[in-house]
Amino acid sequence: MAEGNAVRRTPVRVIGECINPSGQPCLQQALRGWDGALLIELARRQLLAGATWLDVNVHCPGAREKDLLRWAVGVLQAAVDAPLALDSGDPEALEAALPLCRGKAVLNSVTADEKTLRRLLPLARDCGTAVIGLTMDETGLPETAEARLALAERIVNAAAARGIPRQDVWIDCLALPLRTHPEGEKATLRALELIRQKLGVPTVLGISNFSYGLARRLPAERDFLASALERGLTHPLLNPGKPELMEMIRQKNEQEIKT
Repeated sequence: MAEGNAVRRTPVRVIGECINPSGQPCLQQALRGWDGALLIELARRQLLAGATWLDVNVHCPGAREKDLLRWAVGVLQAAVDAPLALDSGDPEALEAALPLCRGKAVLNSVTADEKTLRRLLPLARDCGTAVIGLTMDETGLPETAEARLALAERIVNAAAARGIPRQDVWIDCLALPLRTHPEGEKATLRALELIRQKLGVPTVLGISNFSYGLARRLPAERDFLASALERGLTHPLLNPGKPELMEMIRQKNEQEIKT
């Protein structure tokens, strides 16, 4: 165990989640029609609201994700000057699109199973990108925080063995929907705390995943984000168009500067 690693103070920086066709019929239509206007609008809106990275997910059932992701990267990089987080479960799509990214991109994501680590970590190293590691493997997501920590350590060690700097390995403890997993919040937050304490690496959580399916999503997201920030979350994945959430992050960063 890597216990004893110094936990460096890292400013909280937002990954904008809005370029994702799930639940957005207009974006699905735009992607299927190879129409980049909405992509550009979503990108600019998120950057103006304070996002640092733009998560790019173009998965549409029936569409060829490999070609679509390459195209989306080209459209966005011609329009905005911001790093991209390529969000895909298709290794071929990542292999095709990641080398096209300018600046410090992010590979979202790798799991802790050996097959995925062997295929995607060398790609991240060769492209000089950061990696989001998910605390799950071929058996799924562990229930306990300690088991998620063990998977995080496996990812961090595998990345180090391939020459990827520790600060470029971001661990996602995986937020589950509160509506369907009411006991999941405790394990996720504890895993986040353990990973920051024992591994000292940046961390990611999908804040809107937690509120999925709730009638009033914003209060749940606000409370969950507050708890996650207290436990060391550095890179929340969220909609930066929600001022209440962005204000919480601004206040957290100001507090860190003062202390």
